[in-house]
Amino acid sequence: MTPAQGPSLLGEPAAPPPAAPIGRGGLPWLTLTTLFVLVVGFLVEVGTSPDPTTGALAASVDTLVLMGGTMRTLVVGDHEWWRVFLAPLLHGDLIHIALNGFALAMAGMLLESLVGRGRWLATWTVGALAGSLASLAVTKENVVSVGASGAVMALLAAVMVVAMRIEGPARSQIQVQVARLLVPSLLPIVAVRSGGNIDFGAHFGGAFAGALLGLVWLKEGALARVVGGLATAVGLGLLTTTVVAVGIAARERPSLLVELGKAKAEALGPELAAACTAGSKRACLMHAQNLIYGEPPQLEQAVAILEKPCASGDAEACFHLANAYDRSSAKPFTDEKAKALWSKACDEKLGGGCFNLALWLENQSPIDDEAVSAAYRAGCALKYGKACTGLAVAIYQLPGKAAEALETARAGCALDTKESCWLVGRFLSQGIGVELTTVTTPGYLNEAVKFHEKACTLGDVRGCNSAGVLYRDGDLGPGAVDLEKAIGLLEKACATADPLGCTNLGEALAKRPKEKRDPKREFELFDAACAGGSVAGCDDLLSAVMRADVNTEGPKYRPHLEAACEKKIATACRAVALFDEQGIGGPVNLERSTQLLEQGCAGGEALSCAWLADNLVKAPPLSRATIDRADGLYETACNAGYHDACERRAKVRAMVPAKR
Repeated sequence: MTPAQGPSLLGEPAAPPPAAPIGRGGLPWLTLTTLFVLVVGFLVEVGTSPDPTTGALAASVDTLVLMGGTMRTLVVGDHEWWRVFLAPLLHGDLIHIALNGFALAMAGMLLESLVGRGRWLATWTVGALAGSLASLAVTKENVVSVGASGAVMALLAAVMVVAMRIEGPARSQIQVQVARLLVPSLLPIVAVRSGGNIDFGAHFGGAFAGALLGLVWLKEGALARVVGGLATAVGLGLLTTTVVAVGIAARERPSLLVELGKAKAEALGPELAAACTAGSKRACLMHAQNLIYGEPPQLEQAVAILEKPCASGDAEACFHLANAYDRSSAKPFTDEKAKALWSKACDEKLGGGCFNLALWLENQSPIDDEAVSAAYRAGCALKYGKACTGLAVAIYQLPGKAAEALETARAGCALDTKESCWLVGRFLSQGIGVELTTVTTPGYLNEAVKFHEKACTLGDVRGCNSAGVLYRDGDLGPGAVDLEKAIGLLEKACATADPLGCTNLGEALAKRPKEKRDPKREFELFDAACAGGSVAGCDDLLSAVMRADVNTEGPKYRPHLEAACEKKIATACRAVALFDEQGIGGPVNLERSTQLLEQGCAGGEALSCAWLADNLVKAPPLSRATIDRADGLYETACNAGYHDACERRAKVRAMVPAKR
């Protein structure tokens, strides 16, 4: 007999020791309820995804951010702690939730039968939290992480440990079954071979927490019951916190939509105001901006919202509060309170504060150039692109600093600042910071056009204009004329009602082969440019009239040129002078024609000087004084680059009698 089968003290055979129970029976409704919640959450994700390119059964990154995905810059940088509780409820696509759901069903049912619902809840919630925290610790700061993997790993690890209480072959069967899921999930080589994007931080964090809790669940007795009760309380507490986090996510949704570029702040005004009232810092800042920059501005309300967070050290609130004070002053960038707050924001490492401080300093008299440069430099160091642009301009004004100015502008362009990109293109086009020769010029211009095109893409019409003109005029090298590309770029500029863009577009269209030209559109573009104040547009409009039937087109466009002349646009006045001289669209008026040309020439419009000289030499007999004046007028036009004026000057000089 074995000792276990010997007689007892009472003389009766001893019963064999009972085996540890494998389960507690009953429906595993907590596991099933959790699985149902995850599935419903996934359906909500794919049903509200702002990015349809992800497909019907996948959620976009923006959706995951909106609904609570963890990212270190948001959780640690912006103190959005609520994300660590919501990320375990989210999944990226159908495969993601299918794998986690399968593992949850298997491990969850086993653990729920082994330890009960209270301890199961504690294992799930603690594992989910541990997974989120471990993920934040090891994942790159700009990576969004979601999934119930941490919680599932905790269930699997707890089952592996708790199964130790089971006697017989059932123990090994359960552990082998669980190990087939748990072990591969902790091996990075599996992700490499499958091409997966797996958050091993969450996996290890959840598994570690689950293993520790499994060791606790192995214990029996009064102490174990106390620990189990505490664990259940912790689980309920974390569950309650998760519910609170859902409410916070709903509150933050309007402001997150704005930050992600999915909506305009002004379009969500009421929602942002409500979220601000509910306590959302981000929504308050956006609501205040709506009040500051909306029409009409409501500056007093904005100040009331921003004063308290600014006093508490919120640099962004101070920045917007300064903007409110600035807009309430009679002249921009003169308010002392605004200056102090911008300086405070700059000291708190907010680049926009440094930039506005520099603008404020530039509006003072006398200007402290060193202080301006220091403010721009601080903003540029904080990667505020506009500050880099301002610094590049300030450096360029210093002797011998052109190369440094170019590199500073490059730094701003690298931050996707449209003004900086355009400035780099301009510097390169003009040989600023580089040495232009007949050999190097095409190379630098080809580099310049890339920066102009980037500026255009970022929304700077000057970049569209500059790149378009380079392609239109073939300045990039032999055979480099690309009219269609030029037209595409200039269309973008003209579409913003930019007069110069419309002028350049009209000139590009006029270079097309005759069968592809549209003279009517060219007239419309030049007319719009002239009406918008473009000197070149008015000149091009006159040239188009002269190329066409001047007696037909002249009277049609004369009122438009008259209106532009009243705005002191010299080229328009020169056109009206020509019409007055020839009686186009009105009676001949030589006196007014001469008067307009005199005004244009006095204003620096060189071609008006040449035309005025033409009128002088047309009226013989010519006195020596008249010849001398015509000679001076032609010289002015010749020096401005009008070669015909140079030839006419030579003829006039030949009229002067030789002295003996």
